[in-house]
Amino acid sequence: MSMDYFDLFLSLASVILVAFLGELNPTLAAAGATPPITSSIAIVLFDRQHYRNMKRKDSKDQFHLVEISGKVVKGVTASLVFAICFHFLARNKFSLWPCMVFSCVAWTMTWVMLQYY
Repeated sequence: MSMDYFDLFLSLASVILVAFLGELNPTLAAAGATPPITSSIAIVLFDRQHYRNMKRKDSKDQFHLVEISGKVVKGVTASLVFAICFHFLARNKFSLWPCMVFSCVAWTMTWVMLQYY
């Protein structure tokens, strides 16, 4: 699988933009780091990779979009569980690292359970 420079630029630009926004306005950074922005980028990158693998510019087969969007739904759901878990733990006076560890465990459990859906 190959990645072209546009894909790499788009990925790096989104990370740099979120870091820059974090310095200016944490609310904007949070909005930039969450769906629909990251989901849209993921769908575009996966779609471009699909067409590169198919060796053509367009395709009438829309099944790959259904497959990609299903994976994005699973990722967004697991990320929502992470955020809710982190928020709950932080509100209950847990420090950063216990919040991160338990939230990552919750994310992993959610991701694994959704793989069988």
